[in-house]
Order: sequence, then C-alpha cells, then structure tokens
Amino acid sequence: MRTCMLLLLCLCGCMSHGQNTVIYDKQGNKKIVRDDAIEIILLDKRVSYKEVGKTWEKYITFKDLDRVETETSVLRSVRLDHKKKDEGFYVLAETADRICLVRAIEVTSSGRRFSSSITYYSLFITDKQYNTIESLEFNSLPKDIVKGSGIVSLIRKYFGNCPGLAERLNALAGPYESQLNLITSPVYNVCK
Repeated sequence: MRTCMLLLLCLCGCMSHGQNTVIYDKQGNKKIVRDDAIEIILLDKRVSYKEVGKTWEKYITFKDLDRVETETSVLRSVRLDHKKKDEGFYVLAETADRICLVRAIEVTSSGRRFSSSITYYSLFITDKQYNTIESLEFNSLPKDIVKGSGIVSLIRKYFGNCPGLAERLNALAGPYESQLNLITSPVYNVCK
C-alpha cells in the first residue's frame, strides 16, 4: 500500500511538472517556470517569470533567450534576416525547411483627454536560418487592417499540408477579423 501511494504521488508530481512552461536560454539552460506567473513582453523584448516554488520575479531578455515553450505555443528569440537585435516571435508552424513566425504588438498612447491603441501584426515565412521568404505586416488602423485578409492564403501557400493547421485554417477562412486569431492566439504546429 505504501509503495502504491508513493508511486501515485510521484506520478501526480510528474504530471503537474509536465504542464509548466519551460524557458531555454541561448546557453542551453532550462528553467521550469510557473504557468500563472509568466509574461511575454514583446515591446520590451523580455520575458518576466517566476520559477516553480519561488515567489520573486525574474527577467530574461530576448538577447539571452532561445525559446519559451508552453503547453500550446512556442516563442522564439530570433534575428530575422541577420539583423543586429533579437526579436520575439511565436512559431505558428514548422516543417523541415520552413518556419511561420507571428506576433501582435499593441502600442497605447495617452493624451490629456484621450488614449488610443494600435496593434501591429507581423507574419513571416522563413527558412531555418530565419531568412525571410515572404511576409505580411499591417496594423489595426482601418486603412491597413484589410491586408489581414491575406493571412490564411499566405499560410496555406507554405503550410497547406499541415494537418492540425489546415483544420484551423479552414475554420478561420472567413473575414479578416477571424483570421487575426492565427496571430493573436498562435498554436504551435509541427508539420511533416
């Protein structure tokens, strides 16, 4: 009975451990962090987190970050087209030779009597060295947002045979507002 109880306790511990978010730095170090205490701050190029069992907050900048893996998404710190600075992108889909990177950054400005916000959307199809093959960038202003209607067709062009992603693309192939979910709520897909 005691052995059964210990085995059950270990099994429960492993299952809860497997649901945590994991941060990998560029040196290959792995940190298991609390799911309820992680914030990815794309504008500031950093990730704020608390390690499991700890109460204090830590930061890692994109310069030192390799990737963040959650149960459904992967964020990578990359240098697109050999730029000097690392940027954070969610990986929407990945094949043996291509990656689909997405992100949405909301910028809010305030005046004396009003405040406004603009969301900047980016979608990049790259090779494994993060050289851009094709991209789509637009913002939430009425004159620019209609470019978002090309999201599904661009992803389908390069990742149309990816089973999990194809189902999601079919479900979102309506107005551009629904297509924005691919960028604002990215789910990682490994394609064969």
